[in-house]
Amino acid sequence: MSKKYRTEKVEAQDLVTIQETLSNLIIRHGALEEAYQLIEQTIESNRYLSENKHVIIIGESGCGKSTLMDIYQADHCPVVEEFQLGSRANIPAIFASVPSPVTPRSISVELIKATGDETGLTQTAQRITERLCLNIQASKTQVVFLDETQHLLSLGSKSNKQTITTRLRESLDWIKSLTNKTGATYVLLGMPELLDVISADEQLARRFTNTHYLAPFSPQSDENDFIVKFADELLLQT
Repeated sequence: MSKKYRTEKVEAQDLVTIQETLSNLIIRHGALEEAYQLIEQTIESNRYLSENKHVIIIGESGCGKSTLMDIYQADHCPVVEEFQLGSRANIPAIFASVPSPVTPRSISVELIKATGDETGLTQTAQRITERLCLNIQASKTQVVFLDETQHLLSLGSKSNKQTITTRLRESLDWIKSLTNKTGATYVLLGMPELLDVISADEQLARRFTNTHYLAPFSPQSDENDFIVKFADELLLQT
């Protein structure tokens, strides 16, 4: 076996090792950490406000919105509180995605399942929403994450203009109602067009004032020089 061949083989093995390690690694880079801290600061501020403020996290596909939710979920796991007559799960954060096409009922179903309640899913939107509010309050939920919120615009291509406008208004009103009734902080995540949806509604725009653009991680940036050192350390261990 030639020296050149042996070198190429080792380098290929090293690359596989690095790829396997990085695939399971979450890098809390600057933009990701800023988004995380914005959510935490908003929750803390809402303890003292008469009307809660909420958060919008926008970014292109692959920028780390799902990673942000994974980090937050890992840091805020449900806690079972024991009582003399039983127990109750406190759920600090719940996570759901806005379905497409969207209706108040379809969002209600996704969120109530996220609280661990999968009963009565065939009930009306109003009944499910009422139970959802009770679940959020009973679980002492502090923050609700709604991913893919740009799907508020996905109202069905066969609908006429009036129907689309009506359905969008119903969904936006539903979000406003939920923020009023539960007292939790809401984090909407989605593509940049989400800002157009929220800014078009004066009341929602007033509530969702904390906005963060989540830029994708870049290993070339100065603040992330550590990734190069990390790769070097992996090579030394192979």
